[in-house]
Amino acid sequence: MLIFNKIKPYFSGIPLVTVFMTLLSVTVHLEAQVSSGVASVSAESTVYADGPSGNGGAYDKFCMGNLASLGSTRRGYMRFDLPQIPSGASVTRVVMVLNQEKVRVNGVGAPKAATLQLHRVNAAWTEGSSGNQMEACGGGAGGDGINWSNVPDHVSAMSATAALSGATNVLITLDTDIGSDDDGLINDVQAWVNNGASNFGWLARIAEEEINNNARLMEIVSLTVYWTTGGGGGGIAINPGLNDAWFDPATPGQGFFVTVFPDIQQIFLAWFTYDLTRPPGSVSAQLGEPGHRWLTAFGPYSGNEAVLDIELTQGGVFDSATPAPSQSADGSILLEFSDCNAGTVTYDIDSANLQGVIAIQRIAVDNVPFCESFAAQVEQSK
Repeated sequence: MLIFNKIKPYFSGIPLVTVFMTLLSVTVHLEAQVSSGVASVSAESTVYADGPSGNGGAYDKFCMGNLASLGSTRRGYMRFDLPQIPSGASVTRVVMVLNQEKVRVNGVGAPKAATLQLHRVNAAWTEGSSGNQMEACGGGAGGDGINWSNVPDHVSAMSATAALSGATNVLITLDTDIGSDDDGLINDVQAWVNNGASNFGWLARIAEEEINNNARLMEIVSLTVYWTTGGGGGGIAINPGLNDAWFDPATPGQGFFVTVFPDIQQIFLAWFTYDLTRPPGSVSAQLGEPGHRWLTAFGPYSGNEAVLDIELTQGGVFDSATPAPSQSADGSILLEFSDCNAGTVTYDIDSANLQGVIAIQRIAVDNVPFCESFAAQVEQSK
C-alpha cells in the first residue's frame, strides 16, 4: 500500500505537496551502532626544495607542486586531532574535503592538471611558525619546525589519490565510500584510533613533480570519520523532540526533515539530495536545479528505530493539481537514533540498486533539551 493511502486519514484536506511523498522500507537491522565526528586540524605546513631550512607553518593553507623550476618543489603536511572515538571502535568511512584555492597560471601550458597523492607519515613533526610571503606557495623562512632537510619518513604506499583539475576554488572530496583510490585513509585512521601516539598525519604532494609551473594552494576544509562500536540495542526513544532538520556534515547541501507523530506512532521523513551524476550542462530547469532530487518515507516506530516504506512520486507540475502525480514503492529505510543529536539512515533504493548507511546529526542543537526531556518521560513511564 502506498504511503499516501496509509496517511490520508490523518491528513484529510492537506495538499499533497505539503505532505511531500516517497522513499524506503527496510529489511535489515544493523547490529553495530554507526557514529561520526569531525576532526580538527592540529598542524599543517609546507616544505620547500628551494628553501630547505624553512617552512610555511605560519600560513593557514599549504602548497604542492612546482613554481618555474623543478628545483622549486613544494609539499604539504597535515595532522588532525580525531573526534572522541571509543576504544575498540572500527573505522568504517573517512571523508576528507580540500579546497584547491589557487593554481599557478604562469608558464607554458599553465594552469595544469595534476594528481594528488597522500601518504601516511611515520614520525613526529611540528608545523613551525615560519612564512614570510603572502601565501604558502610563495615560500617559507628559516626557523623551528619541519623543513625539506628534516622531513619525517612516510609510508611509500599511497593512502589516497585524486585527480586535480586546473580550476580554482574547487572542492576535492576523498570519500572511502566512493571508489577505492582513497580506501587507505580508513587503515590510517584505524591505526591512530588503536594507538594515538602513532598519529603523525599525512604528506600531501602531487605525482607530477617532474613538471614545472603546476603549484597549487590548498585549504583543509574538513575531515569526517565514521565508526561502529558493535552491539545494537539502546539508543534514544523516538519522540517529538527529534522533529528537526538533519544532515551529514560530509555531504553539504543535502539532508533530511524528520517529523514524529506520537499519537499514531508514525514518522515522516523527507530526503533532499541530488541525482547520482551531474546532468549535462545543456540540461536546464524552469524552477530549481536540474540535479535536485527529493524522496520521502513514512512508517511506524518502536523504541529508537523506525522502519519506513519508500515511494517515488513523479509526474506533477509546480503548484498545480494537474497532471495528477503518480506514486510507486521504491525500497526501504531503517531510521535509528543513538541519542538526541545522532542517528543513522540505512537505505535500500530499488530503482537505483543503492544501499548504504548515512550518519546524521542536527543542523542546530536547539531542540536537544526538548528531546532529552521527552526521552526521560518515556523511560519513567516504563
